[in-house]
Amino acid sequence: MAFKSRVTDGTNPGMVTTFAGSDIKTVFGNVEIGNLQGISWSINREVRPIFVCGDPNALAYSKNKRGVAGSIVMTCFDRAALRDIMDISSVHRTDQSYMPGNTQTTSSSSSPFSADVRTALYADEIPPFDITLYGMNEYGKQMVMRIFDVTIISEGAGISIDDGIQEAQFTYVARHIDDWRPVADGTPSSAEGEVTTAFG
Repeated sequence: MAFKSRVTDGTNPGMVTTFAGSDIKTVFGNVEIGNLQGISWSINREVRPIFVCGDPNALAYSKNKRGVAGSIVMTCFDRAALRDIMDISSVHRTDQSYMPGNTQTTSSSSSPFSADVRTALYADEIPPFDITLYGMNEYGKQMVMRIFDVTIISEGAGISIDDGIQEAQFTYVARHIDDWRPVADGTPSSAEGEVTTAFG
């Protein structure tokens, strides 16, 4: 059988438990997120057919690179969806005023490539971070998953007269996904080593 329930109680040892979106909390790096509407992820593997002369059919398939990507939808209240995280992110980069060939710089260094530290102006400037999704339902059952080294690559938002709320959409790429696993006594059944990520 493909699925075996790990949930047991005194009255119904075979009970299956589920989790809804309202049962799940989300942490970006070390910041708990309260305005997440939805998050999705996908894993794609590059597969190439191998052909030889004289045969129109593929003899085999070669597996190559794997990519992890997804999207995030967040509600906008009185600020940009990721404004709080952008404000605590340190970006070591020259501002938009830099022109190639210009020897003048506002930095304390004489090099035109020296960058002052500033906060992120765009979501794609946020340093890579981990996303942790943690779920607990009304039965006290728990599960957890992690997306490692998330890098935001695009963002979009808008408003119209027909919108009841404002929302922002982000797409990202990531290094690795440790998919959903049950948690027993506060410890995942099989956990990868902890990854410490800071926004500063």
